[in-house]
Amino acid sequence: MSSAFFSALRSRDVSKATELGQMSGNWPALAMGAITQLDQIWQDDTLPIGEIAETYWTLRRTLDELTTTSAEFPGNALSIGRAIIYIPDAEQHTFGPQMLVDKVMRMGWDAQLYYGFGSESLMKRLSTESVDVVGISVGTDSRLDGLADLILDVKQYSMNADIKTLIGGNAISGASDQYGFLGADWVATSTQDALQFFERDWSKQKLREGRFNG
Repeated sequence: MSSAFFSALRSRDVSKATELGQMSGNWPALAMGAITQLDQIWQDDTLPIGEIAETYWTLRRTLDELTTTSAEFPGNALSIGRAIIYIPDAEQHTFGPQMLVDKVMRMGWDAQLYYGFGSESLMKRLSTESVDVVGISVGTDSRLDGLADLILDVKQYSMNADIKTLIGGNAISGASDQYGFLGADWVATSTQDALQFFERDWSKQKLREGRFNG
């Protein structure tokens, strides 16, 4: 299926690539395989740069289809918790956060990617819906400005007084304790750090607080 998926991307057929991704049951693996192939093609210089760029763009559009941002949560009562992975509206990256959302959902979370909206929209949502975790993805160092205020707003506007905040992304690297001034509950300097929070540390934290019986 990976070859068919890559062929659909090369043909700029978003519908076919989306269909194959849904059928596979593991579209992140297909996407990563396609990126590996494109990287190799880039290094070998076997395709024009324009065609490589078009294939990447088709992959981006396919991922948008596979991880659609809906207006409301599905509300799965059996989920571990509800999480929003938020990309500030000034950011352009979506691939990494989309992959994270998919992996977190596979763990049993009711998770959703939220992007293309300003912080006012996020605060309005948090004030009307109970959310357990807000993860904020930061792509560049310049986006760290104002992040502490955004995290503070999340805690102030959330109808859930126990909401937890997580920050990650390409701009977050090195020792996690250097970002303490931002006020986040968890700092992920890698994808694995973020997955560890959702997979293990969340449950440990709930046990310590006496609010988790799962």
